[in-house]
Amino acid sequence: MESTSLQVHSSKLFESAKARLERLNKTPLERAVASDKEYQALAAAITEAKAFRKEWDNATKPVRAATKEAHNAACKMFSDIDNPLDTIIRRGAPILINWENRRAAEIKAQEDALNKKIAEEQKAAVALETPEGETPPEPIPALVVTLPKFSGAAGLSRRTMWAAKVTDIKALAKAVGAGKLPVSYILPNMVMLNTQARALKKDFKVPGVEAVEEQTLAERAAR
Repeated sequence: MESTSLQVHSSKLFESAKARLERLNKTPLERAVASDKEYQALAAAITEAKAFRKEWDNATKPVRAATKEAHNAACKMFSDIDNPLDTIIRRGAPILINWENRRAAEIKAQEDALNKKIAEEQKAAVALETPEGETPPEPIPALVVTLPKFSGAAGLSRRTMWAAKVTDIKALAKAVGAGKLPVSYILPNMVMLNTQARALKKDFKVPGVEAVEEQTLAERAAR
């Protein structure tokens, strides 16, 4: 019932907001103002939009909170299953692969030992059949024995995947700076840069970055 109530409430809020927004959306924003009248009209639209935004935020707080709570609950429910499954796959796969490699090496070692033994026995047999004082003929190449390969688990097949691992960020940045790699190979940490720019303002000094002053409008308290 609570979910249905919230849905109806949010639907009515949305329809009401859309109706009010239709008028504000007609505010001309594609060109500069050309007169005091246009300036005042745009200022009034911005003031109304700011007030509307506050009203909208306050009115939708219950819906936003319920939606966030439902989203978090769903994510937790999914992760309670997803995470253990991913762990089994991620940690189990290398264990299987190591065992497959080990068994393959063991079978190869058995093959080599068996083929070596067959070759030695054939060589000894030829030597016994050769009259004393004569040079034994070259033995006929023995048939190479191939043992059955280790069969992996049914339904699983191995595939090779590649991924990048940054081992020296300074070397990477140096290569980009030297023009050996495109700039797209590295990305600036804008969260850190913006935090420092806001804190240091004109004193912000970072090579290749400048602090940009941006002006916006704030509401003044009525006198």
